[in-house]
Amino acid sequence: MRMDYTSMAAQAVLEKMGTTAKGLSPAEAERRLSMHGANEIRHYDKHKLLKMAARQFNNPLVMILIAATAVSLFIGNKADSAIIIAIVVLNSALGFTQEYKTDRAIEALRKMATPYALAMRGGKQVRIETRLIVPGDIILLSEGSLVPADARIVQADDFYVDESMLTGESNAVHKNSGAIANAGLASERLNMCFMGSLVTRGSARAVVVATGMGTEMGGIADLVQETKKDDTPLQKKLALLSRNLSIIVVFISIVLFVLGMMRGIETSEMFLISVSMAVAAIPSALPAIVTLALALGTQRMVKKNALVKKLPIVETLGSATVICSDKTGTITENRMSVDKVFADGKLEAVGPSLGLRHKQVLKVGALCNNSFETEEGMVGDPTENALLEASIKAGVRIDGYTRIKEISFSSERKMMTVVYGRAGALKAYMKGAPEVVMERCTHLRTGKNVERLTLQRRREITRELHALNSGALRVLGMAVKEKINAGFSEKDEHGFVFVGMAAMRDPPREGAIDAIARCKDAGIKVIMIT
Repeated sequence: MRMDYTSMAAQAVLEKMGTTAKGLSPAEAERRLSMHGANEIRHYDKHKLLKMAARQFNNPLVMILIAATAVSLFIGNKADSAIIIAIVVLNSALGFTQEYKTDRAIEALRKMATPYALAMRGGKQVRIETRLIVPGDIILLSEGSLVPADARIVQADDFYVDESMLTGESNAVHKNSGAIANAGLASERLNMCFMGSLVTRGSARAVVVATGMGTEMGGIADLVQETKKDDTPLQKKLALLSRNLSIIVVFISIVLFVLGMMRGIETSEMFLISVSMAVAAIPSALPAIVTLALALGTQRMVKKNALVKKLPIVETLGSATVICSDKTGTITENRMSVDKVFADGKLEAVGPSLGLRHKQVLKVGALCNNSFETEEGMVGDPTENALLEASIKAGVRIDGYTRIKEISFSSERKMMTVVYGRAGALKAYMKGAPEVVMERCTHLRTGKNVERLTLQRRREITRELHALNSGALRVLGMAVKEKINAGFSEKDEHGFVFVGMAAMRDPPREGAIDAIARCKDAGIKVIMIT
């Protein structure tokens, strides 16, 4: 029976899991990993190679050939039997070899695409493989994060999670850290987040209470170990051909046998003639020819860096009329970088020689930011990584600032505000869609002065925004509000001073434009899903 962490206070859960806000020590995490195992959903596939080999014979034509071999042996035709069985073995070996090679390649790709999570280990934020997360780990979640394991929330800030993959609820669920009594269903446990769900807004800290097969997702995996797989169009056509061919051959053999008997031919001789005719009528080379053709197609696809796990899929892929593709990292390089900065009516390229007002734009972007730098590089959202990298490149310093509060970005708000304290004073920094940020501003920073953000000024900024957008740049607006009080909240997001805009680029991946054009030429519709 699972422990009820939902009704317990957050501190009680930390104590129960034997951890603190600083997280587990590396040594303790290693010990728990050896005790609980890797945090991954196990795929039960016993005797995998035997099943792979058996699949090569699961073909109606091959079944007929095996039957024909048995009949040939029965009538004493050993030569034909040897030829047919050699074809069957060759066909099966070819299919098995191709599937085995592809399976190994896919497994290698799966290891390369290891997802990561942010966790506290020994009081430090670390980026670790999701499979190494253990019960008791303190995980850090922010917008866009995939929850790596089932966890009890201990601290939440405007935190929303999409749990549709688990509950079927399409709307994001607002989560909190308070204790909840009598919450049996997953949809009722509002202080829990579950493996595989997606953070859509806000941020949170949570303590992992279950990993791997002990999670809600693991429970579902236990119930659904195998799904019924439909045959491909080619497999259906071959099955239909085999059935029709079998019926025709049997019918003709019977007719031939009856006619022979009517002409007075001996029964044993007529039986051998009928069976020999049936064996000869079966296209024994067809399975090998089909397999060889598909294997050649698969090898051509391998040269194009496309892996096909099962041979019949090659023919199915040839019938594709629509391709759905992700954008970021597939069509583009997923390597955002700040290209230009607009401030004080001027557009400048990012670099050490950037002007003071332009540097202030990057300063706002660096403060209004949840990314951080590690030895391996930037960790966080690609957009925020780009802003932080640009501020470092331009020599912008943000030492001495203490974050007080964050009002998170969401697709509805289209902006993010962070309150910082420095030298006893509080300031609010805002970044977001330029048109949305401008709506919250009453003034504009120009040179050393602050002036009213007039309608004329708004039009000038909007014209610059459209020019940047037309150059395939993603643009964010930056603003600052001084002299705020400690109770600053969402209702206080007005009266800001507009500082400027940062324009970013995520260039198309090499070959993406040509690939899309070739798909269109081939009559294949390309849909971008992002």
